[in-house]
Order: sequence, then structure tokens, then C-alpha cells
Amino acid sequence: MRPQRVSIVTEEPYAMSASTAAEAIRIISEGYGFIPAIGTEVVPEADFVRAGQTIRSLANDLIGQGFRVAIDITSGRKVTVAGALIAVSLAGLDLRHIYYLAMKTTDDVAKPYMMIPHQLQRIRDIMEDARARP
Repeated sequence: MRPQRVSIVTEEPYAMSASTAAEAIRIISEGYGFIPAIGTEVVPEADFVRAGQTIRSLANDLIGQGFRVAIDITSGRKVTVAGALIAVSLAGLDLRHIYYLAMKTTDDVAKPYMMIPHQLQRIRDIMEDARARP
């Protein structure tokens, strides 16, 4: 599935890097033949309540418009991820996927992620994994 919209949620100290992330998403998406609308939401640093409210609101609005919603928590800071997952869980929102790039190890491997060998990377879907377990 190719996303029609991408929202980058970041904390204030990292807001300047959001434009780099948005440009990277645009370039990669374009390489695959589509260009999603990309927006950025900036939340206060270490404010898990505000982060959760922001992400819950974004997800709720998109679901209300008929979109299927997925969240990628790979690069998220713990406070933002915790706020997001608690808020969407308490709201009972129908998230289709929660993605996380799991790595067997990052010891003695080149970074950034694009330099880490693919055999060490595995994209996990937390929602899918949770459904698979009784």
C-alpha cells in the first residue's frame, strides 16, 4: 500500500530535522512512482500527553475521512511513542499497522540505517504480531 498522506510528528528540539525527513520521504516515494502529501506536527519536548493528543487527533481525523492509518515508531523517541500508543489505545482507534524496524544488533555495523546490512533488519508490524498471539 502506498500512503496518500504522511505526517511527521517531532519534538521541538528536532523540528529543524523534520524538513530533511520530509524530503527523504518525498524522494523515496517518488522513486516508487507516487508522492504523498507530507505534513509536520511539532510537539513540546518530553510531553507525552501532548504527543499522544496530537497523534490521536491526526489518526482520528484520517480514519474519519476513510483512510486506513499506520504508524511507524522506528525513529520515535520513547516519550512520543508511549504517548501515541497510549492515546490511540484509549481512544479505541482502528490502526491497521504499527511498524517498527527491528535489528538483531547494531554492534560493529555502519550507521545510518541505510548502511546496516539488510539481513540484520526486519520490519515488524506490532499490530500483526499481536493478532497472531492468542
